[in-house]
Amino acid sequence: MLPAFVNPANFTVNPLAYCSENTVAVCTCVFQGTTRPPRPGEVNGVDYRFLTVDEFRLMEERGELLESGIFDGMLCCCIFLCVLKCLKVCI
Repeated sequence: MLPAFVNPANFTVNPLAYCSENTVAVCTCVFQGTTRPPRPGEVNGVDYRFLTVDEFRLMEERGELLESGIFDGMLCCCIFLCVLKCLKVCI
């Protein structure tokens, strides 16, 4: 079976991992990052990881991003360590 990745932001990345045949893992960690400001009601670490441009660039330089890009003029990313934590739910 495949784990269900909770992705409130509908980010285009959907990392998948196989779990044991009778197990479905639910990952609730937030693996999306963005440099845009939070919208009303959004919470850092719940809806997204809100980053400054400097934080984003530093993470990018360190190889901490699985994927990155620009959406609507803002930097967006998939944070590698967060995805890894989600995948460990299956182990």
